[in-house]
Amino acid sequence: MLSLAYMDFSSCFTIFSPRLELLPCLQEVRVGADVPPHLKSQSRKHRGEAPVPRAQSLEALARLGLLPRLTALILKDVTQGELEVALGACGSRLRSLELHYMDRGVRLNSIARLAPGLRHLSISDSLVVWEEGEGVLGGLESCRLMRVQYRGHGERAVLGGCQGLQSLHMEGGPGLAEDWLLSRLHRLNSLQVDLAKSKLLTVVDLRSCW
Repeated sequence: MLSLAYMDFSSCFTIFSPRLELLPCLQEVRVGADVPPHLKSQSRKHRGEAPVPRAQSLEALARLGLLPRLTALILKDVTQGELEVALGACGSRLRSLELHYMDRGVRLNSIARLAPGLRHLSISDSLVVWEEGEGVLGGLESCRLMRVQYRGHGERAVLGGCQGLQSLHMEGGPGLAEDWLLSRLHRLNSLQVDLAKSKLLTVVDLRSCW
């Protein structure tokens, strides 16, 4: 057995997953290539890769449950179904989750349901989906929503339900009207905000909340 605490499996996770029991000390795992999906054909390293069959991918992600110390997970270019299988296997232990290249959508309510102890969430280059009334990520301390688009009221989910939030970096969206946003910021005294791409609020406006 190996005592590694971190492993970047890149695109080879399905190959190594049958032997995860040999890596019981892993605390952080990275799955998926760094290259954006639409650029793989131009990458010398990834251009010849064949797509992993869905059944094989789901089986591999389910094996994350074999890692008893896993608290941080990074997933790239997975579907909502694959995310739910991964979180179903290890979400109860996770404190940090990073998601990249989920342009078909990532549902925040499924993260709230399957990873209730999450403290740090980062989503980039993805479509963020959330509807009013769905579960919220109430325990988050930090959140980064980078280069994302929203469906429903995804831009409201974090500020609307995360009372312990201390650090936020997110893209602006049509649901972040100034009066709504300011009403939430008044309740988050320790929050450090970096709101990008918003035409509704300036940095001066944000600072005036305190």
